[in-house]
Amino acid sequence: MTPAERKLIKAEVIRLLSENLEPINKVCTRVGIPTRQFRDWRQKDAAFRKALEDVRVAKIDGAEQTLYARGMNGDTRALIHWLRCKDPTNWEPNRNVKVETEEHQVYDWEEIRRQTEKIYAQLQRKQIDVTAKALPAPEGDADDGQV
Repeated sequence: MTPAERKLIKAEVIRLLSENLEPINKVCTRVGIPTRQFRDWRQKDAAFRKALEDVRVAKIDGAEQTLYARGMNGDTRALIHWLRCKDPTNWEPNRNVKVETEEHQVYDWEEIRRQTEKIYAQLQRKQIDVTAKALPAPEGDADDGQV
């Protein structure tokens, strides 16, 4: 492949990636190069790598705009997803919630969950102990002096 052909193929790869959401392997097949050739170019050619990064950033920007527009048009799931990505401190799904009551007591729900599990495990153990003590010994196990 001549340098001119290589330049044209790289330009076509960039164009195809910027126009659609096809995976790299499909784009490589369309332009007639193996995926390993693409990876080699990306590793060794700074200008190609920069162009690929520009395409990636532009796609992310477009996706964010679309997601935001869908959220503003009533798509609640899209809006929540957008908020989780843009404001994870307040919208992170698994974050620890603290609640302050009117008496100014603060409850850490993660700690409450841990303590509840601990108490439940203790109660289960006690229930087993109580059940074992309440059941009579099976026949023949007791030492009644019979042989």
